[in-house]
Amino acid sequence: VMFCSREPAPCPEPIVVVAADDKFAKWKFWRRKKTATTTESHETTVTVPKNEIHPVCYFADDALKGMRSVLPLLDNVSLVGSANMARSCPDPKPCDDGGETKKGFFHREIALFEKYFPGRQKRDSGGRRDASSSQIESSYETWTADQTALIRELASETRQLLKDEGNFEKRMKSVAWGGDRDVEWWSFRGGEAEAELLLGYTLKIMKWPKDLRTNFPFKPCPKTCPATFALSHTLQYREHFRPWLVTPSVLVENADGIIFHHGHSGGGGPSLVWYRPGQQSGPYRSAEAYLRAMVSTLEFAVTDSLRHTEGKMGQFDVVVDAGGFKLSNAPGLDQIKRFFLILQDHFPNRLGHLFVANLSTATQLFMKVLLPFVTEEVRKKIHIVSNDAAARRELLDAWIGEKFVPDWLGGSDTWKFNLEEYYKDKIMGSDEEGRRYLETMPYHS
Repeated sequence: VMFCSREPAPCPEPIVVVAADDKFAKWKFWRRKKTATTTESHETTVTVPKNEIHPVCYFADDALKGMRSVLPLLDNVSLVGSANMARSCPDPKPCDDGGETKKGFFHREIALFEKYFPGRQKRDSGGRRDASSSQIESSYETWTADQTALIRELASETRQLLKDEGNFEKRMKSVAWGGDRDVEWWSFRGGEAEAELLLGYTLKIMKWPKDLRTNFPFKPCPKTCPATFALSHTLQYREHFRPWLVTPSVLVENADGIIFHHGHSGGGGPSLVWYRPGQQSGPYRSAEAYLRAMVSTLEFAVTDSLRHTEGKMGQFDVVVDAGGFKLSNAPGLDQIKRFFLILQDHFPNRLGHLFVANLSTATQLFMKVLLPFVTEEVRKKIHIVSNDAAARRELLDAWIGEKFVPDWLGGSDTWKFNLEEYYKDKIMGSDEEGRRYLETMPYHS
């Protein structure tokens, strides 16, 4: 985070740091330079209300309005570090007389848009996110006493509901993550409270309703439902869809390695999912197989994350390599809606961040179709990676870590997708088994 003000003052975080003119009327984007010179700025930026005598900073989302005038695609995209991370800045510091400033998180993010801001010189490389175990551990979810109490209450009510529906223990074992009974869906490795991670993620999406009534999942609960419904709904989905099941059609559809998981962000954080639709040799063959290939990969990524962190985290980051993408590579609108419905209903808070690299005109058109089906919370997690090789490498190294940035994105990881190796330990089933949920759970058909 960067500060630039005439006087120290507390402000919300994350912020966009800007420089004020002599009248304190207009604030402009600025950037750090190696030598102290006048501030460079982009003129279509945030104007301060006249009744604000000494404004210091603005939320990143507010300043993003200025960027959107340059790049319309940003209408549905938010920067890393949005209002969901807001908290008080403990010790703001002013710029020195020469205009030099502290460099931080938002500084690195704004570099993604450098080519859209005229007159900017190439900046020096910013700090990278170190993959130390202490940093990884600090990213694990923690709950307040009130949230833990709510988790326990929801666990008790859900367990009772599911017991009333049938054999609780048997059902839990039948829907384990990845089909691996050692990674139980309900309570793998647990925590202080029963099913702490699963229910904590779910309640976070619900915004911690004290009465345990919510409109999540949004489609079947347009008004409100008991919070237990979301868990029962997902349990049914796992029993009928069986997201860990790999069919012969999936092997055909993903033969080119258009989607797979490999590695972990920061070396030990969320699992990494790589989506390369432009690698597909020709149009997709089967909408159903394409959907299952996508969903099963997310299932395997969560399973891998849970194993890797011993149950402390069950999330994934997604890197979309849009190089070579054509609209003919994409499934139809109905299939896109089905995929996002599954992701929204049954993978709450599982997505960490989504990075889009090698952005093209076709990708922009596809994103404009896709984004209306994405919730505001997910939009805040989407980040456009610069097409500039140096800026792209810096961002990916900072967020993912050098170890797992692939050579086809300018990194050093030479790992290559191999169909047989990737699916060798997965649970296989017939295409008929894979389609059976269309009749037994038509909600997702």
